[in-house]
Amino acid sequence: MGKVIDLDQIEQQEWEEENAYYKQSDSKSKIKRDMLEITDFGRELTELNNTQLDKLPIDENLKKNILTARNMQKIALKRQIQFIGKLLRKVDNLEDIQEAHSKLVNKNKEANLVFHRLEHIREALLASETADSMLQQVLEEFPEIDIQNLRQLIRNHHKEMEKNKPKKSYRQIFQVLKEASPEIN
Repeated sequence: MGKVIDLDQIEQQEWEEENAYYKQSDSKSKIKRDMLEITDFGRELTELNNTQLDKLPIDENLKKNILTARNMQKIALKRQIQFIGKLLRKVDNLEDIQEAHSKLVNKNKEANLVFHRLEHIREALLASETADSMLQQVLEEFPEIDIQNLRQLIRNHHKEMEKNKPKKSYRQIFQVLKEASPEIN
């Protein structure tokens, strides 16, 4: 007969190899917290879309497993995320991946904040009681904006509202503000 394989010994050896970098006198609970953090990070990666995923410095095997996790549910998803965490613990460039992910997520949050701010400016421009002061503020903040075009779009918007027409000027005002915004360009 062949050689008898001791599965417990193999599992122990795999665990030791996988977690070799945790051997620097870290407590067992710290090691577990670190492993859970990495697994949670793996869960965050499964929530990214394909374009965002392509921007991360990850290998094809990890990417394939992340994409596979998207189609899973409940227990299978939980196991797949744990496997993704295991793969992440084995990569050499985990800090690079986390940094790229952080930049990607923060960039999206910043863009959303800018869009909300521009929407607020548009609403203030269209409100009769704040229009003049907001127009002056827009001129100060965006000196290169075409103010005549902006005033015309505001007038057009009010006419569209009176006649119950589609809000074409409403969208155009946002576009003018967006093009003049230095945060977006």
